[in-house]
Amino acid sequence: MKMILFLIIMLNDGSLALQKIESKEILSCSLWIEKNIIYKENPLYTNGNNEVWIHSYYKKQRIVGHICEKGEL
Repeated sequence: MKMILFLIIMLNDGSLALQKIESKEILSCSLWIEKNIIYKENPLYTNGNNEVWIHSYYKKQRIVGHICEKGEL
């Protein structure tokens, strides 16, 4: 088995893209995310302004979601 992870990335123009990541060593999406995703506080956030408090990043690209599945080797 291998782990297949699709990161949903927000592009500079506000559109979304999928980035496929496969791993034969790490078989858990949770472990891969823990090792590779960086979390940063949103400087625009204030209580009640409808901004999110934390943004997540992978290689300087903002992540807005992910899809995980297992695949055959």
